[in-house]
Amino acid sequence: MGVHGEIPKLYCTNLPENCKAHDLQRLFSSFGQVTDCVILWDYYAFITYKTFIEAERALIALNGFTWKDRHLIVEWARASGRRQQQQTSPTPPRLVCMLN
Repeated sequence: MGVHGEIPKLYCTNLPENCKAHDLQRLFSSFGQVTDCVILWDYYAFITYKTFIEAERALIALNGFTWKDRHLIVEWARASGRRQQQQTSPTPPRLVCMLN
């Protein structure tokens, strides 16, 4: 868990039909210690890791990865605190060029 209560949790969607939690956990365990793996309504899953480093390795490796004929979509879950940080970051300044 992070300093501010963040949880190293990923969100995964575009799961193959009849996907089982133990199969998904086995796939994600290749990148670190999975502490929880829950599939909801057969459409998406939440995978929680022991550390953020492990979760980030899985996110980088598995986002877009083809598994059982499906391209997985893996992102930070809201509980991780990572998605909100990315969404609320200030817009970088734009360079404005004025011609006379």
